[in-house]
Amino acid sequence: MSCIKNIHDIKLISGDVLGIIKIWKIETGDCLKTINAYRSTIYKIELISNDIFVTCSYDKTIKMFDL
Repeated sequence: MSCIKNIHDIKLISGDVLGIIKIWKIETGDCLKTINAYRSTIYKIELISNDIFVTCSYDKTIKMFDL
């Protein structure tokens, strides 16, 4: 895993070295969603509202996602 962001102690967002984002349910450990987002390592995840998060990758792109 490259980076992790906790969302209101309910969900967790992880980004890895392959550019894959996963959204997890903390209570059960279940993976709720997998997103093949980048071609390179994700190095930053930021929550910008209750429903929106932004990620950055070493491939020099920034992407916005809706939870």
